This record gives sequence, C-alpha cells and structure tokens, in this order.
Amino acid sequence: MEADLRLDVLVEDLILVELKAIEGLLPVHSAQVLTYMKLLQNPKVF
Repeated sequence: MEADLRLDVLVEDLILVELKAIEGLLPVHSAQVLTYMKLLQNPKVF
C-alpha cells in the first residue's frame, strides 16, 4: 500500500501540528501522528 503523507505544520523541526476538522479523535489519528514522527525521525512528545 502506498500513500502520500503530508503533515500540516512542522515548527522549528520540533513541533508537529496536525489539524483536524472532526468531532473527536480516533485511534487512527494518533497512529497518523506517530507515523509522521517515525518518518521524520523526531520522536519528541510533549
């Protein structure tokens, strides 16, 4: 499976901002952010 992954905002190569227009977060949304963090090789969590 191949997919285009595009994060919304990356600030100072440190803070990942993922914008969602939804009523609530689902596990798939957390998985998406973790995938971005792995691909960026920047596993910092705040």
